[in-house]
Amino acid sequence: MTTTRPIDMVVFGATGFTGRHVVAYVKSLNDASLTVGIAGRSLGALQGVAKQVGIDWPVLVADVNDHKALVAMARQATVVVNCVGPFRFSGRQVVAACIEAGTHYVDISGEPEFLESVQLEFDEEAQRRQVVVVGSCGFDSVPSDIGALFVRQELAKRGATTVASIECFIALRSGPAGYVINFATYESAVFGIANAGNLRKIRRASSAKPSYARLDIVGPKVPVRSPYYFDERVGHWAVPFVGSDASVVRRTAASGAWAASDSAPPCAQFVPYLAISSTVWLCLYLLLGSVFSVLARFRWGRYLLLKFPSVFSAGLVSRQGPTEQQVKGTRFALTFFGKGYSKDAPTGNPPDVDVKAVCEGPDPGYRATSIAVVQCALVICREKATMPTQGGVLTPGAAFLGTSLIDRLHRNGITFTTASK
Repeated sequence: MTTTRPIDMVVFGATGFTGRHVVAYVKSLNDASLTVGIAGRSLGALQGVAKQVGIDWPVLVADVNDHKALVAMARQATVVVNCVGPFRFSGRQVVAACIEAGTHYVDISGEPEFLESVQLEFDEEAQRRQVVVVGSCGFDSVPSDIGALFVRQELAKRGATTVASIECFIALRSGPAGYVINFATYESAVFGIANAGNLRKIRRASSAKPSYARLDIVGPKVPVRSPYYFDERVGHWAVPFVGSDASVVRRTAASGAWAASDSAPPCAQFVPYLAISSTVWLCLYLLLGSVFSVLARFRWGRYLLLKFPSVFSAGLVSRQGPTEQQVKGTRFALTFFGKGYSKDAPTGNPPDVDVKAVCEGPDPGYRATSIAVVQCALVICREKATMPTQGGVLTPGAAFLGTSLIDRLHRNGITFTTASK
């Protein structure tokens, strides 16, 4: 449990591409009551970021391979915002240091293996020390997980006492300058596919724990329509989304955090899709995805994928990341379709309560990620005493149920609204 610390929030990895955006966003809040530090392995690089952004914040030097330095950094802060990826290589060390230091932790990881392994290894110790550890607080997977929470709340307002299913369609809209993905995100995906077998082992071990709340499917089973189909409701082609969203939302349901609240009944079925606007882009996605998934399973294939990212992504991956013009011109929208049952409705029939909701926001990789992770950290700083769970390794939906997070996101440009069908 944290006591009074000299710094509210430390941004670790402040010199990285995403870290710089996080620092710039925190500065834009202009919150005089908030004390912020920046941290990383190079003092010179950190000083360069401070000069570029125009800040005079405490600078802390720590390397992921130096446990003592990580603990010393963490002990200065109430919460550490970890922006250093890929998290499979460096995230565990930061989590361990934060728990030892009694410091709360959030990150921007979208890597299911890392997220689930951290929960398996550290959840009990984090509970014992009353340290809140919340992964996936960026675009992966706050819009999906908090969006699913919003849908569950809206279904409850309409009389649903049981939630049957939520489908989610993720659409990205770039401007005239186009868009590219930063190399670190691509690298994480390469190693995620390569180590899929490890993730299955972690899930078997996690599901055997007494704390794992297995939810039964209620109502009709919602199939995952693969490899693609055209969805008339959103007017796009849809392919199963291979990111962390399904993993995170299902872990929220399995956490049991909803048990004390009637305002957001749990959901055992969450099915996310990537919405693709044109047949040409669909064909390109299927072709590149097939090549990617085969090559990532072999060492030589991973070498090729990482050596020539632009070739194997048709120019969609860049080591330099997107330009400021590309970031400004890009937005995202998640469309949710939730279904549930009212109190006396027989679950053998089709659901009798439904809702359509939309989450919209700016560029997902850097603007939305910065907003989401910083607002998650601020909830911990400002509302820790009233959060539903005082310690443990949690998902956003489990950690922030009943807090001001949805309102905070809404005020900062990530909106959640209901829509006509």
